[in-house]
Amino acid sequence: MTTTRLRYLIMSDSPDPNVIFDETFSGSLPGPDWVTVDTTGKLTVAAGVLSCAGGKPSPAWGDPAIRRRDLVPHEHGLTLEVAFTPTSGNWWTGFCFDELPGDPAAADALYAWDNVAGAIRAYIETVQQGQLLYTLAAQSYVAYVQLLTDGGVRWYLSADGGYTAKLLWEKSNGGNTGSFYPTICNYDGIWTADRTRLYVAVPKSPLINITNVATAPSIGANLFTDPGLEGTYTGGLCAALFVDSGTPTMAQSADAYAGSKAQQFTAAARYDRLAQSVTVVAGTFYRVGLYAKRLSGTGGGVYGRVYDGATWYNFPLYTDAAYTRKVRIVKAATTDMVVRVVQDNNITDFDTVVVDNAAVESIDLASCLNLAGDAGTREGIFDSHPTLASASECGHAIGVDSETTPTYGIFAFHDGANAHLCKLVNGAWTSLVDASASYGAARQIRIHSVGTTFTLYYNNTLIGAAQTIADAGFGTKVCRFSTDALNSAGTVVVHGGLP
Repeated sequence: MTTTRLRYLIMSDSPDPNVIFDETFSGSLPGPDWVTVDTTGKLTVAAGVLSCAGGKPSPAWGDPAIRRRDLVPHEHGLTLEVAFTPTSGNWWTGFCFDELPGDPAAADALYAWDNVAGAIRAYIETVQQGQLLYTLAAQSYVAYVQLLTDGGVRWYLSADGGYTAKLLWEKSNGGNTGSFYPTICNYDGIWTADRTRLYVAVPKSPLINITNVATAPSIGANLFTDPGLEGTYTGGLCAALFVDSGTPTMAQSADAYAGSKAQQFTAAARYDRLAQSVTVVAGTFYRVGLYAKRLSGTGGGVYGRVYDGATWYNFPLYTDAAYTRKVRIVKAATTDMVVRVVQDNNITDFDTVVVDNAAVESIDLASCLNLAGDAGTREGIFDSHPTLASASECGHAIGVDSETTPTYGIFAFHDGANAHLCKLVNGAWTSLVDASASYGAARQIRIHSVGTTFTLYYNNTLIGAAQTIADAGFGTKVCRFSTDALNSAGTVVVHGGLP
């Protein structure tokens, strides 16, 4: 195999692409193949190298800029490659459907690879798809933008002349599949480019692409005292509970989900509540739940809550006319858990509810994992598409050392309200990112990693800040992760950072 073929294999499963052009810069600008916008004379060509000396005195995207004279039709695997050396400033390269390229945040840039201070951004039309926190050094790089059949795109970067490359971002179902101009567009950047290539090659297959079915998580014994609330009631309060706040009206109810008794509750003031304290094991996942229904009222502000030792989490509201199961799965931060089986947040118009069959049950972490495959790397793009069947967690884990006895792993999951990035190091669990992210069934959750830098994305939106994870001991296995057997992680897809 020739070295030329080896370079093409970075993006392709075939070493023999259909080359449209492969050339250095020569002659003067504009030339027979290139069109330029350069009102202040910032672009020059010498000895096969295109140099850009910055932007206008008042910088503006697209002046200077250079694009191919002829439109190129969209094709699966169409790849633009630009070898460049940056000095400073901002610019982008990619495919453009506008004769006058401009700001990648405007419609000018269809598929852009955009260098800004301290980051590289990927755009499809006006939408930023991702941001890699990566500072370019003053050295040679090769930038690649590769189109996919469905309007998707992949962005790569090489720092060794094109013989290995990191996948910066991948997005399926991008949009426009028309004809484009290969383009280099400047703002205030100072850089040189010594070669451009355009070719069609079969895009590399993912390292992992699988939809798998998880086994049911292993559930431990119920730690809730008198879970059926069948004990003695004094003043209408079950002996297993205590009044955590207020002076609510309480009663023993025969309207039970199971057994013969249930706890009835009507608040007298806002935040009236009943609870039980439970001793748990820190660092262990627990399923906390009960059955509840509303007997009367329309306030709609009654629910349960669980305290994991650090944070309060709400159950869904108690608004159903029939008993429904309310559940929340949490990871204990300390040994002290508090379960508020009922709390009323209404200011007036207090509802009457009954609760029954409470549970606090441990979940074995290994049983929450299902092996998708061994990626052989922790660098790259790792996706799942979780759909939640309950208030629980679902997503995926990478860098897992063992799916049967896990002590190391990096977890990305959604809990219905927040997206999370966590790490398991020698059995110790650490939450790195826990931030609000609007949930939607089968939306993509992504771990993007380069070296020891890990970033979390949900629905193509950066969640939280980039995290440094440099601990030793991680493996390379990728697993589906779910704390409820009815959840679905959807398709787990892995694009390796190195070919």
